[in-house]
Amino acid sequence: MAVEDGNGQPRRGSQVKVLLSSYPALVWSELQRTGESGTAEFADIAAGRVVVYVSVGSLDRCLAADINAGAVTDVRIPVPRGVQVEGHVRHVEKGPLAELTLHFQRNDGTLFDAMATTTDAAGLYRLTDAAPGRYLVSIRPGPGHAYLDAPAVDTAEQDLVFGVLSLAGTVRDAASGQPLADVRLRIMAPFWAEAATDPSGSYRFFDLPRGRYGITLGKDGYAAGQVDARVDDPLPHTADVSLYPAARLRVQVTDLAGHPVTGEHVLHARSLGSGPAAGGNLVSDGSGWIAATIAPGTYDLSIRVDGHKPASQRVVIATGENTAYFKLEPMGDAAGDTALRGVVRDATTGLAVASAILRVDGVTPVAVTNEQGEYRFRHPWQTCSLFVLKDGYGTTILRDVAVERGAWRALDIGLKPAAVLEVRLTDSDGNPMEGEVSLGIASLDPDRPFRLGTRVGPAKEGRLTYRQLLPGKYRLTFAVPAGRAIVETVVPAGTSTLEVCIREPG
Repeated sequence: MAVEDGNGQPRRGSQVKVLLSSYPALVWSELQRTGESGTAEFADIAAGRVVVYVSVGSLDRCLAADINAGAVTDVRIPVPRGVQVEGHVRHVEKGPLAELTLHFQRNDGTLFDAMATTTDAAGLYRLTDAAPGRYLVSIRPGPGHAYLDAPAVDTAEQDLVFGVLSLAGTVRDAASGQPLADVRLRIMAPFWAEAATDPSGSYRFFDLPRGRYGITLGKDGYAAGQVDARVDDPLPHTADVSLYPAARLRVQVTDLAGHPVTGEHVLHARSLGSGPAAGGNLVSDGSGWIAATIAPGTYDLSIRVDGHKPASQRVVIATGENTAYFKLEPMGDAAGDTALRGVVRDATTGLAVASAILRVDGVTPVAVTNEQGEYRFRHPWQTCSLFVLKDGYGTTILRDVAVERGAWRALDIGLKPAAVLEVRLTDSDGNPMEGEVSLGIASLDPDRPFRLGTRVGPAKEGRLTYRQLLPGKYRLTFAVPAGRAIVETVVPAGTSTLEVCIREPG
């Protein structure tokens, strides 16, 4: 990794680390500092996509990089000489905000920059090496937001003001017109903010920068609601909302032979009355059932599933439980499709494995096997990593699964029974470790290299059990607040035990 300024000159003393895996928990490399040449080296990184983090002054910069197998990958990270920014932070009613933590974030599509600082007793904040650009500023604790514009100069001053009312309104029952208390309102983008209605049904959002906001509303017993609001001047805006009493809709999806159609389904309910539209991307289990919360009314209900023709029907939804049934025709292997299909079986017995979950790159669920162990899904990737998970079996990872664009590929998958690893963690005095443990797992088998991470809490007497490993050789990294330990071990079939001593640093 090479860290350079805006003129291509090395930046020594920068702190660099690599995010090796983010699923199901974060797994990091060791932290390094760049030398006189502005470089740092990281060995034994598995091929694939990683995220590189660089810290210079107040600035944390990260970018994604693809690591090539069997070769040295040169990653260059531009970190130009930044600006020193300072100013006062105040609340419109409370005055200067002392000892307040500020978080700054910006994303230009390639690089992600983050900074954090705390105001002093007079409410003054100061940043060093801030890369020029616009940052979203959030305060913690608290839901406040603002923008900082860092110019391309040596020093700059910009005060930040919080506590400005931006959006308010009332939420009512759509049927009775009565105000609703304790309704949760959430903004997810361009930042996260949350509010709740008071006993009079009123809500308020403070410190919303100018822009358009999609706000979701939720309350037990009511269908989810949404309101689009725009803030385009400093004056408070008003957006009143009505929520409809909820009904529950369960939909079973089968093929023409009556077999459940599993995986990701796209359900859309178009209201033919005053109710809101509903639906979304829903993943069914091995029985082919999906469920949604919806307001009572009449809807045109449509469903789309990869590998099948879309289907629709008109339904009347009443308060309480409702059911609908779809039988889907196969679409066939049409030209232009790029997809995988096959059967997941027990590698020992050859029997079909139902309800196995398939994930692309370990994150995106794309299919669930049916009772015959069959799966089928379209995808836009010509090459992907496929994770197959099922209780009682080791996590099976198929790297670089390639499918020619516009083609279907048949890929049967065998699952091997999982090995059970029981671990006892102790400190240097032999006492059991308690609390949360971060466990990083790296396979040392050259035929199936991978890295995983998980976060588990030891049970009584510092014991934990991991049930998703295949037999093989692994490097296990245990980390707790008091220290860490790295162990290389062979995990045999069946159940095995491992004693690990975690020593404090130094």
